[in-house]
Amino acid sequence: MRFILKLIRSLFGPKKEYTIEPLLHSNADRLFQEWSSGFGISIPQPNRPLQLADISGNYAVKGRNPNATGEGYFGSLKLEPKGTLVKAYWEIGHTRQPQHGLGFLKDDLLALDFYYTEEGTRYYGQVIYKVDGDRLIGFWRENHVGELAIEEAKLKNKLV
Repeated sequence: MRFILKLIRSLFGPKKEYTIEPLLHSNADRLFQEWSSGFGISIPQPNRPLQLADISGNYAVKGRNPNATGEGYFGSLKLEPKGTLVKAYWEIGHTRQPQHGLGFLKDDLLALDFYYTEEGTRYYGQVIYKVDGDRLIGFWRENHVGELAIEEAKLKNKLV
C-alpha cells in the first residue's frame, strides 16, 4: 500500500527536468539513481548480475507520460539479444504505436536508447529499467521533452 501511495504522489507531484547525456556502462548506475530519486518510490536493491537470456521475452507495459496531464498508457515490449546488446520493440496504446530501441544490460540495469516516428517526425529518448525478477521498473525521457516519466513492464512469456 505504501508503494502505491508513493507512486501516486510521484505521478502527480512536481517533475524534475534533466539534461540529456549518452547512456554508457560507466554512467547507467548514476543516471538510474538520479532519475528514480525524483519519484520518491522504493527501488529494489541489486539482485545478481543478469545475462541477456534472463530478460529476453514479451512484456506487458504500463506507464505515465511526462506531461502536464500525466496521462497513462499501456502496451507491449519485446526484448531479445542482438550479440552483446539488447534489441527492444514496443507497441504503445490503442494505436499500437511502434517504438524501437537498442541498448545494453549492466548488472541488473537495462539501458536503452529508443525512437519512434509520429506524423512524419522522428523522436528519440532513453529508458533505464531495474530488473526485479519478472518485472522491470523504469524511468524514461524523450529528448524534446526533458521531463522524466515512469514505466513498469511485467513478463508475459520468455523467448526460447
